[in-house]
Amino acid sequence: MSAEPVAFAETPLALRPGVGTEGRRVELLTNYYSFRLLNNIPISQYAVDYEPELPAESNDLRRKIWGLARESINQRLGESIFNNTTAYGVNHVEGPLQFQAEFEGVNYKVILRSTMQFTTKNVPQNAVQFFNVLFRKAMRSLRLNQIGRKYFDASRAVVQNHHNLEIHPGFSTSIGMTVDDLLLHIDVAHRVLRLDSVLDAFYHIRKEGRGDFQTEAKRLLHDHSVLTRYNNRTYRVTDIDFNKNPDTKMSDSETQTFREYYASKYNKRIKDGEQPLLVVEQRRTKDRIYLVPELCSLTGLTDDMRRDFQLMKDMGQHTRLKPTDRLREGTGLVTSILGHDTASKVLANFNITISDRPKAMEGRVLPDEKVWFQTESTIDSRTADFWNNLRKAGHVRKAIRLSNWMVVHSDRDSDRRVAADFVQALERLGRDYHIEVDRPQMVVTRDSRAQGFLSTLEAELTPAVQIVVILLPPNLKDSYGEIKRVCCKTRPIPSQVVLVKTLQRQNAMMAVCTKVLFQMNVKLGGHLWALDVKLPYKSMVVGVDVYHDKGSANRSVVGFCASTNSHFTSYFSLVAFQDRNQELAHCLRSCMKQALQKFFTLNNFLPECIIVYRDGVSESQLKHLVEFEVNQFKAAFSEMGDNYDPRFMEVVVQKRITTRFFLSGGRDVENPLPGTVIDTGVVHPENYDFYLISQSVRQGSVTPTHYNVIYDNTKMPPDVIQRLSHKLCFLYYNWPGSIRVPAAVQYAHKLAYLVGQCIKEEPHQRLSELLYYL
Repeated sequence: MSAEPVAFAETPLALRPGVGTEGRRVELLTNYYSFRLLNNIPISQYAVDYEPELPAESNDLRRKIWGLARESINQRLGESIFNNTTAYGVNHVEGPLQFQAEFEGVNYKVILRSTMQFTTKNVPQNAVQFFNVLFRKAMRSLRLNQIGRKYFDASRAVVQNHHNLEIHPGFSTSIGMTVDDLLLHIDVAHRVLRLDSVLDAFYHIRKEGRGDFQTEAKRLLHDHSVLTRYNNRTYRVTDIDFNKNPDTKMSDSETQTFREYYASKYNKRIKDGEQPLLVVEQRRTKDRIYLVPELCSLTGLTDDMRRDFQLMKDMGQHTRLKPTDRLREGTGLVTSILGHDTASKVLANFNITISDRPKAMEGRVLPDEKVWFQTESTIDSRTADFWNNLRKAGHVRKAIRLSNWMVVHSDRDSDRRVAADFVQALERLGRDYHIEVDRPQMVVTRDSRAQGFLSTLEAELTPAVQIVVILLPPNLKDSYGEIKRVCCKTRPIPSQVVLVKTLQRQNAMMAVCTKVLFQMNVKLGGHLWALDVKLPYKSMVVGVDVYHDKGSANRSVVGFCASTNSHFTSYFSLVAFQDRNQELAHCLRSCMKQALQKFFTLNNFLPECIIVYRDGVSESQLKHLVEFEVNQFKAAFSEMGDNYDPRFMEVVVQKRITTRFFLSGGRDVENPLPGTVIDTGVVHPENYDFYLISQSVRQGSVTPTHYNVIYDNTKMPPDVIQRLSHKLCFLYYNWPGSIRVPAAVQYAHKLAYLVGQCIKEEPHQRLSELLYYL
């Protein structure tokens, strides 16, 4: 069961074949709470019709008519909840019920017909919404600020003046059916507000003078949310109207200006009369609302803020809650609801109560993994640090000799010294890890500007060069994308970009160079470590992810990475461009066919089993994947020969979830151990899914990864895919331990991101067998 929000797709998804048995059993708590009907008294559901009949899009009119008839309706149904075309009541009445209501001179009949009764043990999918509507009604009694499905408490805001930020704590909530019960999900949420106004941001753009003001202002606010503090409401900006200002009349039919309106309505005095107005287009009616930038606060963080280490560290003290604190917040919300007269009455009117204790369940901790460096080692996944293991082993798993490589740097004396020290460090480290490092070709660019580096690369790089290292001055860090474009397209050579200042940090040279050497080895086809991955069939693992280019509204990049060896350490990588509205299936068929052809070329046989891990998909899109992507993968199989029909599984990997698990014991709770699997308790009632915690965290609460198996004809037991998924999390070579998702997925993400952000076109096919995008 996913918690964002719970809305399971009614589709032919793979059904659960059972549960896993491998591993040590542990007792867990989660951030779900039982939502129960007292004495198991059922709720009655009614279909709602109107005479005269209303158009399908007239939900606002439906609500108004219902409100006029509500008193009469409640006399028959008891307490009721209305949801456009469906109503729910405490009392059950078999026959059709008719009620009268007059609105704007029209007499309407509201007709109710009983359709079913249910309890919290047998809630149909189309009735889950009732419990969510009812709970939101109870939450409104707490006077929290609701934004979507989240609620924030401005009275508990934390102000960080030195970062110009304000952090509002709150909650995300949802209700849904699980394999065991109807559960309320609660997780902690935080909302970041900027203390400066949108107008302040406009002033900053003008002061910096970066490009055209109108273009930069629109880029800043494109699809961005702002808060109007005078009424504490959030709006998503759709445009900026530079032809309007605060002294513009609010409409052609009114004489009042925006300045006059805000002064009389909210006692707000607008100072800047020349500022343009923000446009908010209502989603349903398409009506436009105009906002004054001076009265709006920006929400969220910019990319620059996210790169500010101190800012993120200071924020983390308030947002990264320890397991005990996170669980206490959720339980505290339940206690507040049950202890609040109005909120508890909303639930009591329907004979509903909430458990004040988090749901307990059983999980399993998989055995520690055996990792191969020079020799086999058993790794404690709680403290996994493969850099230390490599240091002790003194040998990577597969080393690639650096026999013809190049270093490009500027002609500054300081950069020359750094380049010499860098090469000397790599030669020393090569001896330590049994990676042969020959002297490189040292290329000096006389022009220290970005164009100088690009021209040098264009002129000096030939197919004979294995890999090029570019030592970039700090003032050229924004040239990374242009350099990668040259090295991935016009001069297809694996490249490593290192900032000179990174190598100049005191006592950091050897640590940085160690990671650079490992990355270079991997980009050339080497392997740092491997795992003993035993599957019942000769298999291929595929990772798929999609990058949406914000700067190009109609273009997305699909990253496709398919394993080519038995240890899942070598990959064949492709990208495809498509319109945002185009189905992914149109490119995945071609990608899979090319991957199978490459697999056959390298192994002289085709895989017997193919497992696709798919990222970037929400719960509501699962049916879409089964209908389009699975069929396209199968079409690719058929193109490999009439008799080729491999076993196939597609697994959707969801990492942006708010489900949490806690290891119970004593007064406090802890994070579960890496390798913890949960496939009971809070999973889908029927579909094949499980949660896996694959890494350890040093701060805050660990986030599990949700795996939805949407198609499966492999007949492999759950233990096999659960164990495989955990093993693959150890095979991402850019991190010295396990990560949250299988390596193939992370490689696909890195590939799509690099191409979408920097290259903007398909990389040269010469690089397709290398992990050049790390």
